Amino acid sequence: MKWSNIKLIFLRELRDQLRDRRTLLTILALPLLLYPLLGMTYLQMAQFLKTSPTRIWIIGTDNLPESVPLLDSGKKTFHDQHTSESLESLLEITVAKRLPDSITSKNLASHARQEIDAENFEVIVYFPNDFVTQLEIFHERVADYRRETDSSAKLEQIEVPAPTIYINTAKDKSQLGLHRVENILKKWRQALVEASFRDSQIPVQAGNPFDIKTIDVAKTASKQAAIWGKILPFFVLVWALAGAFYPAVDLCAGEKERGTLETLLCSPADRREIVWGKMITIMVFSIITALLNLLSLGITGALVFSQISQLSQTPLQVGAPPLHAIGWLLVALVPISALFSALALSVAAFARSTKEGQYYLMPLLLICMPLMTLSMLPNVELELGTSIIPITGMMLLLRTVVEQQYLTALKFVVPVLSVTALCCWLASRWAIAQFNNESVLFNESERWNLRLWWRQLIHKRGETPTVGVAISCGLLLLIVRFFTNFLQAEMPDSWSKIVSSTLLLHVGLMLGPTLLFAFVLTRRPSKTFLLQTTSPTACLLAILLAVTLHPLVMQLTTLIQWVYPMSPEMLPALQSLETLMREARWWQVVLLMALVPAIGEELIFRGFLLSGFRRLGNIWFAMILSSLFFGIIHGILQQSMNAFVIGLIISYLAIKTSSIIPCVLYHLTHNTLSVLHLYLDSVPDSRRWLLEQIFYQDKQQVFHYQPTFIIVASLVAVGVMAYYVRRPLHLSPAESLQRAIQHPSDHD
Repeated sequence: MKWSNIKLIFLRELRDQLRDRRTLLTILALPLLLYPLLGMTYLQMAQFLKTSPTRIWIIGTDNLPESVPLLDSGKKTFHDQHTSESLESLLEITVAKRLPDSITSKNLASHARQEIDAENFEVIVYFPNDFVTQLEIFHERVADYRRETDSSAKLEQIEVPAPTIYINTAKDKSQLGLHRVENILKKWRQALVEASFRDSQIPVQAGNPFDIKTIDVAKTASKQAAIWGKILPFFVLVWALAGAFYPAVDLCAGEKERGTLETLLCSPADRREIVWGKMITIMVFSIITALLNLLSLGITGALVFSQISQLSQTPLQVGAPPLHAIGWLLVALVPISALFSALALSVAAFARSTKEGQYYLMPLLLICMPLMTLSMLPNVELELGTSIIPITGMMLLLRTVVEQQYLTALKFVVPVLSVTALCCWLASRWAIAQFNNESVLFNESERWNLRLWWRQLIHKRGETPTVGVAISCGLLLLIVRFFTNFLQAEMPDSWSKIVSSTLLLHVGLMLGPTLLFAFVLTRRPSKTFLLQTTSPTACLLAILLAVTLHPLVMQLTTLIQWVYPMSPEMLPALQSLETLMREARWWQVVLLMALVPAIGEELIFRGFLLSGFRRLGNIWFAMILSSLFFGIIHGILQQSMNAFVIGLIISYLAIKTSSIIPCVLYHLTHNTLSVLHLYLDSVPDSRRWLLEQIFYQDKQQVFHYQPTFIIVASLVAVGVMAYYVRRPLHLSPAESLQRAIQHPSDHD
């Protein structure tokens, strides 16, 4: 790869982009104008915002006590003791001494609904007829109990009818009125309690023995950093993604429309050099877009917050973004922009026109946006588990350094940068693979017709499923799994229910649709499902590999649960499921939890999906995709991560042997060992010595593999894997063509 060619392509693409007025407007001019216009619009609209008063209808004012009045003497406003002058100006009170003749306590709710729906009132407060009488009786009982004149007085037998507040939660004004009225009634109730204490010669302080003081020890700079630490990284990353995608669409789909892509591909530059030249161009525009938005947001935000503080007479301690925060954002922009540029270039390569390319922005945003918003949640902090999440880890790292928690950031800077670098490398490899795929670069725009598409799909079906069919099947299974979790919200309470639900899921809802896809959309289902024999050695070694790798997989499970601990809500459900499994016979559990998934899941993921993904022409990419679907289908995060790794191993066996049999044997052996792990404590004492050579128990009486056994098993697993590595690789036509394009010297 020659950097001189990359430089020439970069300068060419940069020059073309700078000549495009739409690009300059979207990437350069819009950020400088957007935030000032938004801030100006908000300040102009703020003067039209008026606080609407709350109209209150109070029914039963004759039933209120006179000792502690709720209303003033005129009974048109609340008493000054319970409200403030500013709040009183927001209340319009209408009083009724008693219920009108046409209204009873039974139909009051329906009448109140009509009044609120007609917008005559926002809140209606009703005091029952015997409210003051029962309240006086209660006070007398309290006094008697205090003086011990009636030791048998039971206060809990006196029920004071509570005032009823009618509101309509579908109306914002009604909800706001409830908040205002509740605060006043609480103060009035406290005044009644204090009056009762004074009449009973009880110190008023007994009802409120102490006050709670809250002292904010945070510095003003720390508060500002905490606010900007959440806002700035989010906006910077969003605009870095947006700034990368639009140039990527123009550099791919735009060149297809202009007819200049063929000229570039015929140049002496290698495909990798073309990709890197375009990717650096996109990266420059991504960084510039993010920087301009950062500059405009910081200046506009500081001015708008300052103006709001003056208008509202409330000090908003936000201020301008700290300079050190901007410096860290500039440093983080380089790897983040490189990642977004590679992703945008890879996705934009699919577009056949700039119009179509705009539609591809939404799926990319839907994938990246949850990773960005996850870091803004209150309880999400930078730790080992979150630091290895792409994009989220970088945002949390930025938030940490903006808040000047450098010691915490230093602990996790290596995993964050490592994951980001790995994602950048994978995205760039994907972009290069896209430009090496002629069917992606030169696909033509066409109209889509459902009937013609279905007819073509049936008549031109191949021996194995296409990539689109494999993805459709995988997505269908994920949707089925998603809704099945909600339909089976309650955990099974018996072994028979576990059997029925497991068989329904694996056989009826997962394997059934996959078989339908295979028999309708492929010509050779046997080849799709890899239903062919292989050597007995490969089968036996698959079992041995599962046995020797099981200790390492268990260690991986422990590591995953240490990084991502199980939620407290999940543990009781898993423990109850484990208890039901222990109560059943071990061979029944093996058949259900080992044999059924081994057959069903292998036919789906290593058969149908892997065969379809191999049409992409990249073996490793096909393995990763099928394993990704295999992991997600398990539902629980910890199980999904573990299943993904196991899926990669089994996918490699499927590719090397071209048979589903070793895959089923590996899966069956692995699940059987996991099931038998539950019954280790029931091993008889005569065989306890053998068990102690393989396992040891911790303080919680949980069995773990002995370190010596793990080392020996790992060495055996390496030897078994060497056997499969030496086996010849049977490539599909698409994989042979892709390898010939990437390594032309091997086929001269």
